[in-house]
Amino acid sequence: MLPALLLTLLATPVPAGSADQDRGSLEELLRETRKRRAEALARLEAPVAEGIKRLEALGTGGSPTELEKIKGDLVALGPDAAPLIARHLDPGAVAGEAEKALARHVSDVLQALPTSAVTPTLIEIARSGSKTGRIEAIRVLGTSPDVEPASACLADLYLSSKGTMRVVALTSLARLGGAANEKILLDALSEDDPELLKAVLAALTDVGSRGAIQKVRDLAGVPETAAPLVNEILAYLRSCADAVGEDDVRTLVRLAAHDAPEDGDRVAILDAIPDFDPELDSKLKKLFEPLLDSADNTLREATQVCMALLGDRNQRRDLIRRYDDLVDQNDNWAGAYEQRGEVYLRLHEYREAIKDFKRAIKTYESQGRSIKDGIQIDLARAHCLDGNPKQASEVLEDASLSRSALRKLARDPDFRALKDHSRYGKIFDV
Repeated sequence: MLPALLLTLLATPVPAGSADQDRGSLEELLRETRKRRAEALARLEAPVAEGIKRLEALGTGGSPTELEKIKGDLVALGPDAAPLIARHLDPGAVAGEAEKALARHVSDVLQALPTSAVTPTLIEIARSGSKTGRIEAIRVLGTSPDVEPASACLADLYLSSKGTMRVVALTSLARLGGAANEKILLDALSEDDPELLKAVLAALTDVGSRGAIQKVRDLAGVPETAAPLVNEILAYLRSCADAVGEDDVRTLVRLAAHDAPEDGDRVAILDAIPDFDPELDSKLKKLFEPLLDSADNTLREATQVCMALLGDRNQRRDLIRRYDDLVDQNDNWAGAYEQRGEVYLRLHEYREAIKDFKRAIKTYESQGRSIKDGIQIDLARAHCLDGNPKQASEVLEDASLSRSALRKLARDPDFRALKDHSRYGKIFDV
């Protein structure tokens, strides 16, 4: 891109008699501009090389905090550094895992530095680079300020590619936005490839597109088609929850009652339904009946929890009574308190859950038995959801969880308040 001053000079008419003089001035300005750009790049070469070296040293390891710090330092160099950073985007055809990881980190940095200066390079790599390089270039093109050429390239790659590359091209088209790109995604919802459909739904969810709501309704209404897409359908509907009506909820209950989805996905549907705050009228209760009669205890219990959260006191009473009886009959069994605590947690009755989890832990300790990580995580979860990040942090500290377990919890939405806390969120700095 030419500097604004240079563009102004080029657009300004000059008298014929001064053409030679002005041509000389223009050439001098061009030389000065190139010189300053070269000097700027020269100044950036050392810090870029240092940042890349630090990323290379991490390989496929390193803590998330350390990794984000290095990438943040590279981003802080600004868009002028992008051409230098882009040199490391394509690891080549025989790259190992460490080289591929570096390419992915470079891709993350370039996505945070959108600039026209690298658009031609990105398009070239996306079309003719190594497989890893192409995929990472396609990801970066999703943030390009040059929407038209980037969209044209991505649309062509979507039509001509297969597998991961096709999926990534669709995702980047969604990120670029625009009516033409959204139409490509909506048309893709008519495909029959479950992996492609998952990617399209995830992309539409990420960009907050509401244009697919009717097509998603149609997908959800055919259990055999919806079965492999349950999580993506639920995520999309949650992203536009205010557009989800009573008919949509009834469709979801029918899907949960059908045997096409996996059992875990049927439970996930029931867990999601209260998020849409439907009225538990006689029609909806009728649809729940086959689920309440299910021989699968997990599915039946998930149905009771769902209905209880929608205001059915009878279902809540029957559910809790079963676990009250379990506790009464097994007063010295920690598992009884743990199981009832899990039910209270699902019912959003966090303080009752905390009482039961603490009683279970106390019982384990009094019997000289080791405390399971799961119960400590659930106790911390209940504290966090009850608005007490300090207590949640203390529980996790005492639990001595592995670094991988803490990283997993840091990504769990239930622990977001703890993760975002300026003081207690440091428990996740591993």
